[in-house]
Amino acid sequence: MRKNRKWCLFFVFSVLAAACTVDAYNVSSSKSEAEENKPLSETWSASPEDHYCLNVVYYVPADMDTLKLWHKRLSGLTLNTQAFFKDNMARYKYDKTFGLVVNDSNKNYIQMSYIKSKRETAKMKLADAREMANEVMEYFTTNPSEKRSNHFLVYLPSYTGSFINTVYLDPSGRGVPDHAITFAGCDGEKFDSKFLKSARGRAAYLGSLGQVMYEQLYSFLIAGNNGLVTDSRFSLGGNIGNTGGGIFNYTKYYDIPDKITLTPIDAFWLNEIQVFNKVSDQHEYIPVEDVEVEGVKFSWLDAEEGIFGRDSLWVECTFRSSDDLISAVMYLDPWRGLTDVAHKDPNQRTDEDAMAYLKNSSEFEKVGENTYKVSFLLLWSEMNPRSVDYVPGVRDPSLSNVDDPSTPYIETNQICKAEIRFRFIGKGGMACPQPGVSLKGDWDSNFRWYFQIRRYRTDDYSININVPDIVERYTE
Repeated sequence: MRKNRKWCLFFVFSVLAAACTVDAYNVSSSKSEAEENKPLSETWSASPEDHYCLNVVYYVPADMDTLKLWHKRLSGLTLNTQAFFKDNMARYKYDKTFGLVVNDSNKNYIQMSYIKSKRETAKMKLADAREMANEVMEYFTTNPSEKRSNHFLVYLPSYTGSFINTVYLDPSGRGVPDHAITFAGCDGEKFDSKFLKSARGRAAYLGSLGQVMYEQLYSFLIAGNNGLVTDSRFSLGGNIGNTGGGIFNYTKYYDIPDKITLTPIDAFWLNEIQVFNKVSDQHEYIPVEDVEVEGVKFSWLDAEEGIFGRDSLWVECTFRSSDDLISAVMYLDPWRGLTDVAHKDPNQRTDEDAMAYLKNSSEFEKVGENTYKVSFLLLWSEMNPRSVDYVPGVRDPSLSNVDDPSTPYIETNQICKAEIRFRFIGKGGMACPQPGVSLKGDWDSNFRWYFQIRRYRTDDYSININVPDIVERYTE
């Protein structure tokens, strides 16, 4: 009898433990099982209605098998991403998201093309991405009825050397890529939307989902940027802490999904992108090529307060263009790399700590034939919060001798390099520089303005302040 009692207790505790584990990783769906497994109809429709739709593909290497329930699992995760973009576009008053082709009977399923590659996994590494992209495009050339837009999300099973990255393509040969493919080599049998509502489930099985969403920003032909240090949320295309700490925000999507968001420039730009618009509007990608930055002026609005009192940086950019522009964007980009060489590549992505400042075309000041001026106010404290304010009446430390004991701050040898960059967005979503061609612009062009940030400290090292030299550097 005692043995039976022990066995019963062990059985009860085992059941409870198993139940707790299941609940921790797999939160039950609000939908009934019958609804989730409802048979698919033969008809499919765009959702939102009449929209261009993201082409979603399941792409399987020649030496791998198709994973179980791939269509159901990946449909759920892609619909979740669509909802993420819809919710975050709504924060900025845009009632939009990218389109997906959804089954008319069971809306838990999206239309996905299936491609069995001729390539084996050994030939499907990041270095092979462009050849892989060509194979995907060959499929759609053969099956043109399945192509719904210029944008592709291509899932692959996870394997040694699989990757998540975006490739830009120029099938029309215009010299400006207007197609983009995101490869998401992260599928597994537990890469499943049923774990979305469980923190432990997301951490265990959906750690790659944030990176897939992040890459989709690039597949939508826009560039990553960061939120301000005052933001309570973290931008999908930005950097944790907003100060260049080297941790991408998307890595925390599984942990704090409700805290990951889009920035104002993300939403503004996505509003123009093909898959966020209706087919009936006949969206066309028109290259933005005729933009020339003629000059930029930098000035402090509070210069009389000494270098530690300066915060309001006024930037005036004069440019010429005959293109149909809808906005100008200025990026403040501090570098984590210590050398200029690391940032000379015009197509290199930023460290995702660049903050974007947007001005609509209605704010352009016409100053000549096809010539305009646009101004930006940059608060330096938005990137570098001050731990102490400069007190008027104290001698300007930039004019002090570092050996003078009365000097309140001492100049150090710690220097961060940085730049301010400009981008111009045209109607329809193409830009100059266009991300598919150049994420930053040519190094020696007027699109990029290099400067340095020097750190000053107090005698006891308790207070540090970072001071940019951009005004002094470019004042004649």
